[in-house]
Amino acid sequence: MALSLAHLLAELEKVRVAPGNEACADSYRQTLPAISRQLSTVPLVHGTPTRQGFESILLDGALRSRADLRSTLLPSEAYLGLHGGRVYTAAGVLYPDRDFAFVLSHQVERRAKASATPWDSGCFYKRLCPDLPAAPDQRRRTVFHERSLPAPEYRQYLVEYVASCFQSAQAYLRQETPTWPDPLRAMSSDPLSQVFEVRFEGRVPVDHTTVMAVFVTINGGGQLALDVDRALEPLRNQGVRIYEVSGAKRNLVWEVQKWMLNHTRAA
Repeated sequence: MALSLAHLLAELEKVRVAPGNEACADSYRQTLPAISRQLSTVPLVHGTPTRQGFESILLDGALRSRADLRSTLLPSEAYLGLHGGRVYTAAGVLYPDRDFAFVLSHQVERRAKASATPWDSGCFYKRLCPDLPAAPDQRRRTVFHERSLPAPEYRQYLVEYVASCFQSAQAYLRQETPTWPDPLRAMSSDPLSQVFEVRFEGRVPVDHTTVMAVFVTINGGGQLALDVDRALEPLRNQGVRIYEVSGAKRNLVWEVQKWMLNHTRAA
């Protein structure tokens, strides 16, 4: 059974007011207004590793779960009971690196049911929260579901979580090592430990009302493949910005990060 938002916020406060954490409490009070302004509507990011998968999304006009695509259930999905399949996104960051990425407006949460946890589900299944017993112990799964919040409620927790553990929204978006611990000591210098995962049930529509930007890797530094360019044409005609990233040293994580930092600074 999920814990209430009030309970989860109280957990964060307990960490902030613990003896020796005076600097955390001071930083929280000073930075909360700015972090709330910058992250309360932070966009979501979905990455896909293959051109075939990317083209399929564009042709379908939707992001689809592994279950919908009839792919094998992931071990983390089986253990955590995510049997219906989920479309995975992250709040404000792309991780791990992918060749293609969609930046989604927070408005997409009005078009598809979503819930979120302050961890990547695969990483949580394998190694996060060292004080919890490892899978397949039931307690780890229970903690996951206790701390799963629906949209848009999770966004308030995201703001409070970042304000309690980081010195700014930018530090979170740059995936810097958190300054202060989270309640379950999940976060570390590992960027994947800092991913705030937002999961959608069913298909997530991909159109100008949900997509803010698309990032596309051009292998070899040349032009977009003709079939990819054609598949992108409807979004481009609707005014969605397409970013073409080329070069052997390209890193879409950094490109999305730069976009997100500029976007949130303007908030």
